[in-house]
Amino acid sequence: DRELKRDCMALRFLIDKDDQFAVQFVISDTVVAEIEKTQPAIKRSQLLSVVNYFADHYKNTQKGYLNESDLPLLPSSKKMSWIDLQKQGGLDFLPHESDRQLVVESVLQRCNIFLTVDKKSIWKYRSQLKGLGVNVKRPLEYLQSFLFPFSKDNLGFLGPDDILNLIDSV
Repeated sequence: DRELKRDCMALRFLIDKDDQFAVQFVISDTVVAEIEKTQPAIKRSQLLSVVNYFADHYKNTQKGYLNESDLPLLPSSKKMSWIDLQKQGGLDFLPHESDRQLVVESVLQRCNIFLTVDKKSIWKYRSQLKGLGVNVKRPLEYLQSFLFPFSKDNLGFLGPDDILNLIDSV
């Protein structure tokens, strides 16, 4: 669909320009496990190729600006509180156990933004997750906020296609 295509283009731009945005992507084992269940096989193959692209890209282009040692340690109390939150049902508003696991993994990996193109799951519950400190965005949404950190009133004349056209010209 058109929206998914826009998100994929924005994601590709972020990957291609990662050195300019100081972005590092994390793909958890839970994501890979979910993709491996995808049907039909052709879709599964396509999604796994994207995951492998990410993995290869970041293995081959480790950035000095974001080393593990540069990141603040996640206090063990915060780790335990998130694990306890999940065990005690505090994330049960998310309909799937794998979604709950993904959210916990993103916090434990110290992700600042949880990017997703799946509007039926985690993105749908972004307001509840924001209340827990998890910032969920779609790739185009993130790119818009990064490139154009203005209010929507100031950007009223720029739609998603306009932004992607600007990206194409960069």
